[in-house]
Amino acid sequence: MDSTLRDQSRQPKERLRAYFVAIAEWLEDAGWRYGCLVGNMSLEVPEHSDVLRRHLTEICRSLTDAFAETVRAAQAAGEVRSDLDADDVGTFLLASWEGAMMRMKVERSPSRSISSNVFCSQPCLQTKVSGRYRVDAVRREAGNSDRCCAAG
Repeated sequence: MDSTLRDQSRQPKERLRAYFVAIAEWLEDAGWRYGCLVGNMSLEVPEHSDVLRRHLTEICRSLTDAFAETVRAAQAAGEVRSDLDADDVGTFLLASWEGAMMRMKVERSPSRSISSNVFCSQPCLQTKVSGRYRVDAVRREAGNSDRCCAAG
């Protein structure tokens, strides 16, 4: 985390992206055989040990807090919409990333990148239409209906 989420030489949104890229590269280098130890243990341990369950809860809270802190910095820098609750986004990022790592492990492939869809810098994640944020119209305009117009 220190070389990505806490790297103050990078812009906040880039720190988030770098975190996901670094973990995905580590998984790929390991031949997709491993996943997140916290995620793997979280699936099995809670039914058997309250002590370990509480410790896993603390680790998840620490990761969520690190994501939320970086999201707040990105909001302050104008890189992420300010109407989003940073704690909710942190929770979403951890849950989504754990699921993405599980899928990468099963498929032995990077699958679709969470960072290219979540951290789109184009208006598709920032445009409100009829009270709701819309992605499809901007994607069509960009000629790319399958992925975010800024994904690359």
